[in-house]
Amino acid sequence: MSNNCKHIVIKTLVLVCSFMHIVATGAYPTKPGPGNSLFFDGVDDYVGVNAGITLNATNISVEAWVKFPDFDDSDLISKYNDLSGTFADDAFQLVVKSGLLYFEVTDGVSNAVKSSISTSKLKVNTWYHLAGVYNGTKVTLYVNGAPMTSANLGASLGTGGTELLIGAGRKNGALDDYFKGEIDEVRIWNTTLTIANIRSFMCSKNITSHPKYTNLKAYYRFDDGSGTVLGDLSPSGLNGVLKPNMGNANWLNSGAAIGDTSIYNIASATGVTLTIANFGKISSVNTSGIVDSLHIYYVADEPNTTTAPAGFDSLVVPGYFGFFIGGINAKTYDAIYDYTSNAKIVGHPNEDSVKLVGRDNASILSLNTPGTPTTELTDFSAKTITVKTISSRFEAISAFKTKSMCDTSIVAGTWTWKGSIDSDWFNCGNWDQGSLPSKQCKVVIPGVSSVVATRQPKIKAKVAYCKSITIDTSDNAQLTVDVSTGGQLEISD
Repeated sequence: MSNNCKHIVIKTLVLVCSFMHIVATGAYPTKPGPGNSLFFDGVDDYVGVNAGITLNATNISVEAWVKFPDFDDSDLISKYNDLSGTFADDAFQLVVKSGLLYFEVTDGVSNAVKSSISTSKLKVNTWYHLAGVYNGTKVTLYVNGAPMTSANLGASLGTGGTELLIGAGRKNGALDDYFKGEIDEVRIWNTTLTIANIRSFMCSKNITSHPKYTNLKAYYRFDDGSGTVLGDLSPSGLNGVLKPNMGNANWLNSGAAIGDTSIYNIASATGVTLTIANFGKISSVNTSGIVDSLHIYYVADEPNTTTAPAGFDSLVVPGYFGFFIGGINAKTYDAIYDYTSNAKIVGHPNEDSVKLVGRDNASILSLNTPGTPTTELTDFSAKTITVKTISSRFEAISAFKTKSMCDTSIVAGTWTWKGSIDSDWFNCGNWDQGSLPSKQCKVVIPGVSSVVATRQPKIKAKVAYCKSITIDTSDNAQLTVDVSTGGQLEISD
């Protein structure tokens, strides 16, 4: 503050000093989040694993992320020949029938079939995690980590050499029931997955840390991104082949809810928190509706788009996160990001403009602010950003807002602080006059009954000017001058 101050009405002035797997001929691609998926046309597209997969006769599990544009009868994943006299070749199929999902297993001797069926029809154009489990007695289908109906078989499955198919099935030994839609992240296990196993890893590709990793028979991440080989990242190395005319055009950006790590809770009002070193704490609370599980996933890379939306200067990358609700019923939740440990935000000159931008999923290559009916609240003192009443999936990325340019001409008069946008003194949108006060301007800082407490003015990195200043501390008004960044206030009167 300069020494030529003659008139200052201030009751309080606060100064703040402030894993790698080889597939085909090269290293398997590393891509952010879910990476790629494959689109199947429902006519003749499928992936075949000609080497076959030898399954455990009494304990198997099959997982996949799937997006349905419709629910025509079709096979998603199949190891099932359906040919009289070859029942030993039949094991399982994950199929759609009359708009419902079925996980079917057969005994491989008499062709007795038992099914676990989804309890209601799902939504089109929505990504779902599906898991089918057989434990030697009971067959169960899980949708988004929630168990559906179960049925008892109590027999050994067929373990013959039938080709594993993704995107198609067989009738009487011939290819049929082609699937139309997208598939990602297929895992075949020679073990029974528990509900906790499914929920713990359905949103994470950190598969080598899975407690049953040694029983992983095939793992197709679908991040090949081009060509006609679907790489198997399991120790089996059973690569699939895209047939008959699938190619580069079939590889899409996946919208599955997958990160490098994830956490879940049996959702309740207490929510769940994922803590990432040097990034922060990501929480979800206040869920409403019938909730089966609540998942948060984190991606350590940059997203597949780094273009900030209109009104924002830049994204804070790498690092972003997403939320996924288990089960199939409607719910809402609040998302909270505590960025205290994120050095890319804390101490940044534009820290007080940080917000969350995002999208529904990674197949969407444009970012936006959270839409209606959500509201976004930033508490700069607690270093938290809260997005309230989210009713769908949400992937969130931190971003710095664009600060408005102001008219800096010298104009006399009274400038009253509004804090309409943030707490930045140098953002003209925060002043009633729409421009910055000059050396000939009287400044008034009203209290918290007029201005949000977290938007009390701060002067950082620059010199601010005024003729005189009145701060209504009787109503808890406050001015912060961050001298550690070069902030100064010169009062000329």
